[in-house]
Amino acid sequence: HAGMDPESRQLALEHFQTQPRPVLVATMAFGMGVDRPDVGLVLHLDLPASAEGYLQESGRAGRDGEPARCLVLFDAGDRTSLGWAIRGAAVPQEQQRMELAQRQLRRMEAVAEGEGCREQALLLAVGELTPPCGRCDNCQTSAEQLDWSEQVGRLLEAVAERNGRDLRTLAVELAGDGRDGRDGQRWGWLARRLVQEELIGESDDGAQRLYLRSPGRRYLRQPWPLHWAA
Repeated sequence: HAGMDPESRQLALEHFQTQPRPVLVATMAFGMGVDRPDVGLVLHLDLPASAEGYLQESGRAGRDGEPARCLVLFDAGDRTSLGWAIRGAAVPQEQQRMELAQRQLRRMEAVAEGEGCREQALLLAVGELTPPCGRCDNCQTSAEQLDWSEQVGRLLEAVAERNGRDLRTLAVELAGDGRDGRDGQRWGWLARRLVQEELIGESDDGAQRLYLRSPGRRYLRQPWPLHWAA
């Protein structure tokens, strides 16, 4: 990591490059230009900041042509903390750059929570169209889809009542109303899904404030079935 002294960093690099089956724990400060072909696993302990970054980092696995695995351990709180970190590091002159970073982070979250092919979603996020890969976890499994229409209606109505309410507060309020026992995490997932489906909008400042969009207003007037796995 960036806080290590040069001697310790060099020692870690030499160990990674020369020892059989090494395990290296590092931040993004490590890895640029480092090429060990037989890496068999790239493990992210939280959400990568962008699809571009994840493609580069995960691409260090399997360069020898042998099977390799890439795994992201994702928690919904990752984007909240990363979003606030991006906001805290920005200066007024970099407003557009901060907003772009927030949108990139939201796209990466959509990949992590999505039901479709991971590779297809990652490449679509960087502007490439490809067929499903057939190798990722989503391609090899099929989760049961449920109809979320009733919950979507309730969530959209809650957003419509007060535009600009933040996602976390909204999820807690919906979970606490006692109607169907859904917890805050499930409502938070549904809100993020509706952002991805463009029924609601989300602010690009890291605060995750929600706004009803035109498709969301149309849905409230004339609902249609929405089937997703969760």
